[in-house]
Amino acid sequence: MNPERTDAADELVDRVEVDTEQPDDPSEIAERAADAAVDPAVDVVAAVGGDGTQRTVAEAIAGSDTELAIVPGGTVNLLGRVHGIESVEDAADAIERGEAHPFDLARCDGHAYLLNSSSGLDAAMIAAVDDRAKRFGRAGYTAMGLLELIRAKPSHVSVVVDGETVFDDDALTVMVLNVGERGSASFRIAPDAATDDGLLDVVVITGSRRSYLRAGWSRFRKRLPADADARFTQGREIEVRWAGEVAVQCDGDPVEPRSTIRYTVEPGAVAIRS
Repeated sequence: MNPERTDAADELVDRVEVDTEQPDDPSEIAERAADAAVDPAVDVVAAVGGDGTQRTVAEAIAGSDTELAIVPGGTVNLLGRVHGIESVEDAADAIERGEAHPFDLARCDGHAYLLNSSSGLDAAMIAAVDDRAKRFGRAGYTAMGLLELIRAKPSHVSVVVDGETVFDDDALTVMVLNVGERGSASFRIAPDAATDDGLLDVVVITGSRRSYLRAGWSRFRKRLPADADARFTQGREIEVRWAGEVAVQCDGDPVEPRSTIRYTVEPGAVAIRS
């Protein structure tokens, strides 16, 4: 469990019979999860925390027969929401009566992620959110995002999917998604995304700030944006080449800025109990 979410862990223990492990430091979460994955007595590892904690545990148990149970305890909890797990009560029910569902594990230059990765404006928006803004939840993310949008300028980028160049022009951001929802379970940015198809979904927001807003508004209304505003494709191996270094994020965590980002997918590497 995330050491900062003992309240959610205590509630889980009250609802279902589980053994708890509370690392002294978040960096120990992966080690504890990996140990559990090779323990023949462990069928399910319940990760208590936000999307970052879920990702850490999922990577540690990937490829094993041990299932991941999501116990939401973060700011957004998108992974839980797309699986219908929005409370500790939901998590306890999934542990007791749920079934295993295969889930692809994505990688960005080796960094594992479950939900999405992005470069350019979208990643810069996330990097701009400090601890003070996080206290306001989605409102804080939105406010900082608007400030970054005002400052944003398009840059040249090439996107190569499974060896074929699918985009070579100016853009604001490139998203590579495993989960079609972005920011909220009710906002689906990648219409064809599935978490068990062995494919990553690529969304390129082209042109200008207006393109970004028009594309977002179109997807909010569940319509496809015009090609002038966004491009969509899928693939197993993706390479994104920017003209210069840009911000990059994986599942909401900033990684070192870079100009070239390579993505791969491990089909069905994780089993999620829901």
